[in-house]
Amino acid sequence: MPPIKVTVKWGKETYSNIEVNTSDPPSLLKAQLFALSGVEPGRQKLVLRGSILQDDSWGKAPPKSGATFMLMGSAAPVAAAPDLSPSQPAPEDENQSLKMDNEPTEEELEYMATKKYGSGIENIFNTCYMNSIIQCLFAIEPFREGVINLQTAIDIERDSNFGSSRLGDRYTAVYLEKNLAAATGRLFTQLTAGPTVIPRAFLVALQQRHPQYATRTPGAMGAPIQHDAEEFLNKIFAAVRISTGCTSDSGVGGVDPVVDPLFRVATRLSLRCESTGESTSEEGSSYVLKCNINEKTANLIDGLKLALLEERTKAPLSVDHPASASSVSPETVSVSSGDLSASVSSSTTALSAAPRVFKGQTWLLGDRLPPILTIQMMRFYFSRPLSKLAKILKQIVFPLELDVYDMVAEDTRRTLTIGREELARQRQAKEEEAHKRRRQNSSYGRRREGGGKGGEEEEEEEKESGKGDAKENAETAPVVEQEGGDNKGAESKPTIAPIPKVKVPTGLYELVSVVTHKGRLMDDGHYVSWVKQDGQGNNGGREGEEQGSTGERSDERSGKKSGSGGGSNSAGNNGGVTNNSASAGSVWVRFNDDVLSLHKEEEILELKGGGDWHMAYLLFYRAVTVEVPLSLVA
Repeated sequence: MPPIKVTVKWGKETYSNIEVNTSDPPSLLKAQLFALSGVEPGRQKLVLRGSILQDDSWGKAPPKSGATFMLMGSAAPVAAAPDLSPSQPAPEDENQSLKMDNEPTEEELEYMATKKYGSGIENIFNTCYMNSIIQCLFAIEPFREGVINLQTAIDIERDSNFGSSRLGDRYTAVYLEKNLAAATGRLFTQLTAGPTVIPRAFLVALQQRHPQYATRTPGAMGAPIQHDAEEFLNKIFAAVRISTGCTSDSGVGGVDPVVDPLFRVATRLSLRCESTGESTSEEGSSYVLKCNINEKTANLIDGLKLALLEERTKAPLSVDHPASASSVSPETVSVSSGDLSASVSSSTTALSAAPRVFKGQTWLLGDRLPPILTIQMMRFYFSRPLSKLAKILKQIVFPLELDVYDMVAEDTRRTLTIGREELARQRQAKEEEAHKRRRQNSSYGRRREGGGKGGEEEEEEEKESGKGDAKENAETAPVVEQEGGDNKGAESKPTIAPIPKVKVPTGLYELVSVVTHKGRLMDDGHYVSWVKQDGQGNNGGREGEEQGSTGERSDERSGKKSGSGGGSNSAGNNGGVTNNSASAGSVWVRFNDDVLSLHKEEEILELKGGGDWHMAYLLFYRAVTVEVPLSLVA
């Protein structure tokens, strides 16, 4: 087997183009690294794809060319000649010295603490806009799996057409869109393996389809310019949609099976003209909701409602095309000899000369709310003095749980109301159960200390309560007689049939990831992503320890209901998005390109802006759904 070239990172040092023969055991690579770093093989810990290699095995699969290893261990100090004079103290214990040398560095400890939560992406000259969006999309499991499956289908299609397609077909827009979608799938696969990904192939595919991403600053040594993260997000959505057969990258031209079921927001625009009484209504869709910011905007809800308001001015009514009977009264119009224009009164003519102003707002459709709600903070505006896009630094408070019920059209709120009532009942039951546990623990403590009465009476009450609940459930549930039973005289025992249930939306959304921007100009800042790790697979099945080991605290503040969805996006189904809003003590991971760090939930709320620190620019919310009997929504 021919040797491959790999890269090894050791602290601040990087050793590139190290030749490795994978038919040899890793112990030979450790010998090479000993010559380069001075770290003895016995002290070396080589990490590949999140796992520590043994001396005689490469793990699940040997490394590929271009793989990156992480070396842990410290070089042994050069031994000095011992001073055996009587005044010198006895030499240190060699085992104690060895133990101190083997202590991991701060960087190594941070890596070991964060490796189970994901893989970093190297910044290739101002590609933080790309890295932050990719990390947020990767954390959405249905989207990740859908894009990886799409990449496999594209590769199979190209293999079957190899040799039969013309060279010119490789430069069509559709071909390049499919190339970008396939590159996204391969990048997701690389992130699954970890530990750090260098996205050169993906960047090439992006620049081939959209040459503006290869633009550099003026000058002989010009660097690649910064780009807008939300614009890049739309480019990925467009590539996936077109690759699945949609004829347009917008909300028309068909529904794709990957983007639309997860992100598409169905809307209805309702407008009315007060002067003429005309009303119009039109349905549309969007993938990203806007949060407008003005001097009165204080929080996310205010900005969303402001962006949903609409005002349109239309041309004056033509006398040849009157608006409706309600806009022109019988006293002002009289028809004679078939010539309407010759018999319009002066008052009507004056009314027609005025432009028509329609006011209203866009409503969300409650029966088609998406599993993932993406919101953009409209922080950038064109500054004339600077001739650049500057940023609004104002604080905009956003919640961990977003309620969009008031933004939903009234005629589509029925299912939401059912879901909210059930969610309130479940949360109340959970709160009562927690209170009951606290009483039991308190009673047990009193019995241990010998003070007060025991908790036997409370236990008896709970047993009686449980019997009552079981009896009530047995009375309300349908009964099905058991089939069979040849024994005569034996009474057939009834069985309780399971009640069919369906997941419904509640109009509530929990925050799962944030893209922040640091800086005062769009082309001179830095993007970072913050992703919630709630133990439900946000790390995409990466190798390493099980998720959630550091987030076991109870979160009585949220009290949200667990659930998961699958299947079609009907009746508020969340399209397979894991929904566990009871994310007690959730851990958040900041993906600062290839550097990962752990953060608390309270720190996420500080990304509201108001200074030069990171502030939220894109928010990804996940729908909170509950199970209810099918009969309630049928």
